[in-house]
Amino acid sequence: MDETRKGKTVYEGRTICEVHREMYDVLVIELATTRPDVIQKIVPLLEQSFIMGVKMNKALAEHKLSQDYTEKPTDMEKSRAIRKERIRLIEMLKDNNRTLEMYNGDQTQ
Repeated sequence: MDETRKGKTVYEGRTICEVHREMYDVLVIELATTRPDVIQKIVPLLEQSFIMGVKMNKALAEHKLSQDYTEKPTDMEKSRAIRKERIRLIEMLKDNNRTLEMYNGDQTQ
């Protein structure tokens, strides 16, 4: 990341995993025929960083789910929003677990 963007918001509505996939695609398409040596070096690193991103996403979702929501909100809309968010997070965790199962080698430990 260059100095001009340091300290500024870089989130554009995409997850880190989506960015890793895009980087993977660009690198493989651009370098596959001209620089196979670079591909052999960069692909394992991208795969490792993808798994790290999935684990980070999982940990953040689990942390958010563990928050204490035992207070009975008097606002029905707030209550619905909390339930909806919990359902979304649980589905995201299921997706993360499926992804991690695909990479069940040494990378997931």
